[in-house]
Formats: sequence, structure tokens, C-alpha cells
Amino acid sequence: MPLFEFGFGLSYTIFDLDQQLTVKSIHSITSPLPSSIADIMSGGNPDLYNGLLNSDCKEYWYLPCATVLQLYVFLQVTSVPERTLVKVFLGFEKAYLSANDVAPPHFALARGDLSFWKTTVHD
Repeated sequence: MPLFEFGFGLSYTIFDLDQQLTVKSIHSITSPLPSSIADIMSGGNPDLYNGLLNSDCKEYWYLPCATVLQLYVFLQVTSVPERTLVKVFLGFEKAYLSANDVAPPHFALARGDLSFWKTTVHD
């Protein structure tokens, strides 16, 4: 019988989550604003959905298990508008693994994931 009932964030396996997160740029950013020549459509400027970054990390497991890896971005306090969250949750991925397996979770970020809405320019 488990020592704790389900839901307390406890695990009966060991996770090595200390691996280095690597971030790779897909497109370079030449302007702090998205393209103004793009036709505005439902959902906003389509330039906000262009991929900018890919991030990968490797996790190691010692017993068969499943876990949910979460991606948070911490924004520089000096660069965010007033009343903007500094820590932003951007995604998650559930990994099912066998013993000694390696999971390469992959997170893709678009310009909109790392952008702020400017009410003065509506972009």
C-alpha cells in the first residue's frame, strides 16, 4: 500500500531533471514589433505565430514511470509592461518511460508566446 494517497506530487521512482535545457533559434528577430505588412486576421497578426525558438532537454528515469514536464518562461522585470506576469506557463508534455529510458521533450515557441500586447499600436 502506498505511503501517501495519489495527488500529493510524490513519486515512487527517481527523476533526474537536472539536465541542461537547450534553446535553438529558428528565425531571427529584426524588429521588436511583428510585421506591419501582414494582413491582420482572426487571432491577430499572423507574424505572431511564426516559430522563434525550439527547446529540448533530456530526462533520465530509473523505473517505469510517467511524468508531466512543464515549461515556464521568466521574463526580465525591466522589459515587461506594468501589471504583466513575470513568470509565464507556456506548455507541458507528458512522458511515459521505461526503466533507463531517455525522454526528449520538445517545446516550440512562437513570437506571440514571448510578446506583449501594445494597446497604443494594437499589435
